[in-house]
Amino acid sequence: MNHAYNRYSLILDNLPDAYAYHEVIHDQNGQARDYRFLEVNEAFAEMTALDCSQIIGRKVSEVLPGITDSAFDWVSVYGRVAQDCGQTWFEQYSEPLGRWYEVYAFSHEPGFFVTIFRDVTKYKKAELELRESKRKYRDILANMQEAYFELDIQGNILDCNQAAAELVHANLEEITGMNILEMCADPQTTEVRINRVVYSGHAEYSAVFSLVCLDGAIIHADFSLDPVVDEQGNIAGLRAIGRDITQRKEYEKQLEHLSLHDQLTGLYNRAYFENEMERLSKSREYPITILSIDLDGLKLVNDTMGHKQGDNLLVACAGILKKSFRTSDVLARVGGDEFAAILPRTGQKNGEAIIDRIIARVKSYNHGQNDHFPLSLSIGQATAEDVQRDLVEAFKEADDLMYRDKLHKGVDTRSQIISSLLTVMGEKENITQGNTQQLEELCRLVGQELGLSKKQLSDLTLLAHVHDLGKVGVPDKILSKQGPLSEEEWAIMRQHPEKGYRIALSSKNLTGIADLILKHHERWDGKGYPLGIKGQDIPIECRILAIADAFEAMTHERPYQAAMTQGEAIRELWRCSGAQFDPGLVQVFVRVVARQDDDVMLGQGKAVSGEN
Repeated sequence: MNHAYNRYSLILDNLPDAYAYHEVIHDQNGQARDYRFLEVNEAFAEMTALDCSQIIGRKVSEVLPGITDSAFDWVSVYGRVAQDCGQTWFEQYSEPLGRWYEVYAFSHEPGFFVTIFRDVTKYKKAELELRESKRKYRDILANMQEAYFELDIQGNILDCNQAAAELVHANLEEITGMNILEMCADPQTTEVRINRVVYSGHAEYSAVFSLVCLDGAIIHADFSLDPVVDEQGNIAGLRAIGRDITQRKEYEKQLEHLSLHDQLTGLYNRAYFENEMERLSKSREYPITILSIDLDGLKLVNDTMGHKQGDNLLVACAGILKKSFRTSDVLARVGGDEFAAILPRTGQKNGEAIIDRIIARVKSYNHGQNDHFPLSLSIGQATAEDVQRDLVEAFKEADDLMYRDKLHKGVDTRSQIISSLLTVMGEKENITQGNTQQLEELCRLVGQELGLSKKQLSDLTLLAHVHDLGKVGVPDKILSKQGPLSEEEWAIMRQHPEKGYRIALSSKNLTGIADLILKHHERWDGKGYPLGIKGQDIPIECRILAIADAFEAMTHERPYQAAMTQGEAIRELWRCSGAQFDPGLVQVFVRVVARQDDDVMLGQGKAVSGEN
């Protein structure tokens, strides 16, 4: 018996787990209120930092005084085990000992029980740290702006964060469990990238995928793909962290478009044209025809009507050209007023047919347009029959022929544009053809009265017709303003003689009177514009026009002033004689007017007075 007991004690003392045998202490109502240690091993003594003699025979409330204040009711748990002769297993933190224990308690006799304690504090701390780490990890995933997907090797979504759901316009429940390939616009390419990570074990960065969102929208996302390794070291899937780059892709697309296209017309630009010319030079697309096309008179329109009107002409020209070519042709704006086209598999005759088609469309446009500016194109053509002909040389030849065409019809084109400008100017100032003819007739009669030469008379009547040509560049709101002009508005108005001068210099028919147009607003006293010359330094044609134009303006109604009678207008001329007007010419003018039949010659029309 002693031998068996000694062996039993030897086993208990060498047991790594803490062992204790207890007797439950009940109160008068039979409730467990404490328990006494009957037997403990060395491991238990070490656990409590006491000797066995300090434990055996004593109550737990004496050995571990803080146990009765513990949040966990140890006595009640053990009391039930002892009462039922049952068993239990649990993990619990011991506040008196400050450790975590795995506890196994059992009873083979009512009122008595055995406990076996295993210190699991290290593991519990690791578990809690892991749990805290996972919590922080989840918090990070939940709050990160990047989308997070955890996938298995087949691409099934095992986990994801809120940003991932928002990326594809869904909620977490909708996409968890889906296969990522179901959301890819190009699933084959995506599968290749996923498999490459899974089989190689190497991460991939900047993997751009197009995703079809659950609402049908298509977005672009940039992902980094990292393999997930399990406990055995095998690749179990991958993590995909990405962000929406749809706006960036759109911006890049716009930048690419701008780098290859002309912003105003939407056509290709010179850089693209030259790249295509180089590419096609090595192709089998011969014969290749190249056209060089120039929009005639653009500078004149820009200088007189402003760049907005010039831009409108460029857009109209681009529209006609786009309709005239095939989709396989390369049409580009290669300069301010220059266009060029490369026509693959097009010989010389077919190229000429295309030019005829362009010319027909231009005529149709000019015939049906609502504005007043005719479109005119100068075109040159050159054809490279085979690869032996350099396309750059062909383009130069086409360009030379275009300039030859421009020189051939340059005068006619400018004349058409100036005629259109005169029409616009007349409409801006509400001047009828009859008003213009009356002014020309008055100027001619005064010139004849003074004995001017035929050339002077011719220049004078032409000046009467076109002197305000520069007003086409003055805004309508200034020309039609009913009240006095501001200083800023007068500054703009006073520019029109110089604009008219530049227009006249560009026209062979008007070059001879360009100087007269420049000086037609000078005053006898030197207070006119733009040069401020006075007296006899002002050409006589300009001095005559100043008087006749003022008379016409005063005796005809305009939007900003009622008409005067002829008598009132003549009195105003006399009042300004010697200041605004040449006094000698005022006398001649009044004499000429007095000879005329007012009802026949000047009519009863109305107009404005004042400086214009």
